[in-house]
Amino acid sequence: MRLGVDITPLQFVSPGGIGTATYATLRALTLLPGIEIVLYGTAPPVVPFSGAPLDIDLPLRVGSGLLARSNIAWIRYGVSPLLRRDAIDVFWGTRHVLPSDTDHTALVATLYDFWHIHHPEQQPLVRRAMNRCSIASTMRSGDVFSVISQATAADARQLFPRCAQRIDINALGVDAAAFSPLPASHVDAEVSRLGVTRPYILLLDVFNQRKNAGVILQAMTGLDEMADVQIVALGRPRATAGEVKIPSLAAQLGLSERLILPGDVSARSLHALYSGTSNEE
Repeated sequence: MRLGVDITPLQFVSPGGIGTATYATLRALTLLPGIEIVLYGTAPPVVPFSGAPLDIDLPLRVGSGLLARSNIAWIRYGVSPLLRRDAIDVFWGTRHVLPSDTDHTALVATLYDFWHIHHPEQQPLVRRAMNRCSIASTMRSGDVFSVISQATAADARQLFPRCAQRIDINALGVDAAAFSPLPASHVDAEVSRLGVTRPYILLLDVFNQRKNAGVILQAMTGLDEMADVQIVALGRPRATAGEVKIPSLAAQLGLSERLILPGDVSARSLHALYSGTSNEE
């Protein structure tokens, strides 16, 4: 079987959860026998959170021209001729985008959630419109929708009832390399470079409105046992319709001295930070 893969989530140094899941799943797919994989994107992919060239040796097709200025537009309207030329049997849309003209290729899309629809106020108008259009088109053209949870499956069935029979629930796996305890000495050495000391709590993607990090900060002020606990808040400001002002909120709550904002960190540092939340001193 020849499998085409949308690699556009891996074109950014900090690809978020979708890019991280795509990378791990792609690595697992290369271990399966009988599958030839071809990658499709608008720029060379990189290893998540490192910026190094993708360390998976697979054929890559990079789009060009006006359509390639938009990842969504190129996957929707520019990739079909390449799939036909490469004799791709199945195309995996690693996010909510699928090609529009592929009667020669089966289409599978992974759906993580429908936050674009549930929380439209959290996106600028143009991006909101593009996402709504691409989701609707994907739900019309996809042959199989791989969703990661019962909740996402329920949303898909409610929002797009005609697709109910094409929904398959496949929970994301656990990357043992990232979710395994590290020695305390290793953890302390790694996190100290970020200005972090234990004990701490770890918050991810704090500038994303949907993560509701402000509620955690407010809760910290009412827990006496958390008085000496640092708050390590990862992520970077986003181009959202409503800005999340974590530093100013922390200042209002009297938490500024305990708040650490490292931004986006490497996979190595993230592993240590995860491990440090559970390792005993």
